[in-house]
Amino acid sequence: MAGRKKHRLMRRLAVEASYEKGRCESSNTYNHETGSHNVSAKNLSKKHKKSKHCKKKHQITVTNEHHWYLVKVYDSVPPTKAFLEESFRTLLDTDFLMLGFHHSTSSTRFYLENNSAAAHTLKGMNKRMQGSTSRLMQIQIEPCQSFLVLNAQQLSLAKQVLERRYDAALNILNLSHFHHDPLFLENNILPVLWDPAIFKQILSLVRDNIPNLSGIDLRKNSLRLVNVRVLAGTLRNCPIQGINLEQNDIENIKELITVLSVFPVVELKLEGNNCLKDIRNPVLYIKTVQSKLSELKTLDGVDVLSYLVKSAAKDGDTTASISKVFDGSGASTSAAAISPKVEVTEMLVQQFLTEYFTCMDTEQRMQLVNAYSPTASVTITSEVQGIPTVCCEGHAAISQILSNFPATQHIRDSFNFKLISLEPTSCQVAVTGKLRISGREEHVTFEQNFVIQPYNSGLGCIMSRLSLR
Repeated sequence: MAGRKKHRLMRRLAVEASYEKGRCESSNTYNHETGSHNVSAKNLSKKHKKSKHCKKKHQITVTNEHHWYLVKVYDSVPPTKAFLEESFRTLLDTDFLMLGFHHSTSSTRFYLENNSAAAHTLKGMNKRMQGSTSRLMQIQIEPCQSFLVLNAQQLSLAKQVLERRYDAALNILNLSHFHHDPLFLENNILPVLWDPAIFKQILSLVRDNIPNLSGIDLRKNSLRLVNVRVLAGTLRNCPIQGINLEQNDIENIKELITVLSVFPVVELKLEGNNCLKDIRNPVLYIKTVQSKLSELKTLDGVDVLSYLVKSAAKDGDTTASISKVFDGSGASTSAAAISPKVEVTEMLVQQFLTEYFTCMDTEQRMQLVNAYSPTASVTITSEVQGIPTVCCEGHAAISQILSNFPATQHIRDSFNFKLISLEPTSCQVAVTGKLRISGREEHVTFEQNFVIQPYNSGLGCIMSRLSLR
């Protein structure tokens, strides 16, 4: 059995044996009488496996799954970029851009981005095209997972690009589609931010030269969660409030916002990422992001508080939730109900106001009395006929005001929220906009100021001033 196996393997290696003959004639393993190598079946088996491994290594499959391909062109004289562009362009039906063109010891190399069609075509041209010296060029293509890191000269040029892309007036840095900057293309430099090592190099320049950066635009860089971790680790001491991550490859929303929580994010853009594909409930999406980014005001270009207020008004189940919030269950009737145990945050204030205005426009309006502390004061200054100016204090008086006030419908699209002050134990916020009042055709402009403090297990209003005109 061993003899047959040996014979079979030797036949498979016949081509290799002829090549090895010249190299091994001087060694003791070559038998001149038999014209073969004196090797055991075991060693032949190892050699055969190694040969198969080498063949598989060079059999690269071109698919649409890869963002980047590295193209290597071998010739006796390394071909120029202009020569390859002219030679390859006649073969390709798609746009063709050679990125990061450079020479290695034995080959000319460049990269293809999101162009599997071009990669597949060039792969088929291996040893089918003559080079500048009339010898056949060898073309190898492989998916690329890493790139050449930047040297000192290239980092100096990158610094120039950063200076040009930095808006000093707004304190915002634009890194969108970074490696396609004309200066990089002109100098055949490829700073792909998708590569964590290169991303860290660029962010280190940002940290050292723009330490007080407040906004960063990272669109269209194919960034992943690992890149966001590099961002948080390198710029964690920068007071970044605005981050644009649109059109990237981020997968996990919960991990993303956990990583970004090191920044005081006020505005965040995530559209065009895989992490949003399965989102069906926008309100849940907003609240999930707010759970880690408590200072968030704008998400994907939408005012968070305004959207929550509008959504609450359209939600058919909102009345039931309002009843649970403002039904007064477990509420104390003394001033001692104001509890310092709950910390006032912007997210809690937004939730409070969302429920407040929604409830005000429903038949459950009387439950709003439980949103006020027992000693709260309410002032209404009115220029609207039929609604008197009034000032009162306490639950009984507030209940009477709510009962006598005509039916309303607040225009959510007109809302403007202004956070005047925010402390752990108190918040002052102003809301302006328009509303419809029953019996009147024209809209009424309103401004309502709230002073909000911890109350029961949530928040309560200790002062409200409403102006109507």
